Amino acid sequence: MVNMTYQTTSESLPVREKLTQLMNKRSDLESELKAYLDILSANHIGMNEPLVDSEGYPRQDVDVYQVRNARSRVVCIQNDLRALMKEIETNLHLVHSIDGAASQTNTSSPVNQPAPILFNPIARIGEVVVNSPAERAGLVKDDIILEFGPINSSNFKSLQDIASTVRAGVNTDIPITVLRNEGTRQRLVLRPQPFEGQGLVGCYFLNVENVER
Repeated sequence: MVNMTYQTTSESLPVREKLTQLMNKRSDLESELKAYLDILSANHIGMNEPLVDSEGYPRQDVDVYQVRNARSRVVCIQNDLRALMKEIETNLHLVHSIDGAASQTNTSSPVNQPAPILFNPIARIGEVVVNSPAERAGLVKDDIILEFGPINSSNFKSLQDIASTVRAGVNTDIPITVLRNEGTRQRLVLRPQPFEGQGLVGCYFLNVENVER
């Protein structure tokens, strides 16, 4: 298992704030994308089916104007999301680099020791699959997630935020702060990627309520 410890530094805070803004923008784009996909679904049509009948006339069973507009917006939003995901990935790397460098230079600070918790828990780790990215990162069952990349209790909305961060961070190091049963706070690094099991991580993220801190 990889068990790397990093400190969250003041130098990385501006980048984390930018990441929060990018994540909010991504959430808005995903909501807009869903709205246009719902329009296509309501018309019982996808992105590629013809909008004219066999005689070349506009189809009467769909709202042609609405479908054309929805298809155009879907393509634009998907392109925007791809560009945004790259920017999120770049900033995730930057946070990891800044905090990792600070941890290496500040050797006088104890690691993996009880420390004040700056954020409330946002999730709990369920079962961890053997030989998965989660296991290689050092995650274990019942770890309490305090920070997951740019996500913490100040901007966390639902477990979907974590899922979106995982999808955006494929083959990218995502810094995570966890709280262990013994009360120690640890910084780990998760790299989501395909493996022999299902998904990109190899563990379950569960809702957490009334966690004693």
